[in-house]
Amino acid sequence: LIGWQELAKYIRKTVSLENIDLRGQLFAEFIYFTYLARAIRLTTSLRIIHFENSNINNRILLMLAAALKDNEQIKEIYLCDNKLQPND
Repeated sequence: LIGWQELAKYIRKTVSLENIDLRGQLFAEFIYFTYLARAIRLTTSLRIIHFENSNINNRILLMLAAALKDNEQIKEIYLCDNKLQPND
């Protein structure tokens, strides 16, 4: 948990991070993603996010969508291999 909090803090504060690769990070606990979603919402430098094969489910997808809605800087997001279904 502390690692995700520190990563979120770094994402929010850095001015040079443009691409983050979180492939294969299994977000088994919803609380981990809440820190990350807040950081995504507040960052101004991030442009590309990779979430391939990261156990993204519908609850996490909704939180991600809300974070992206507030951040117009992110231009690319990769979600393949998450077994998402049309109703997610």
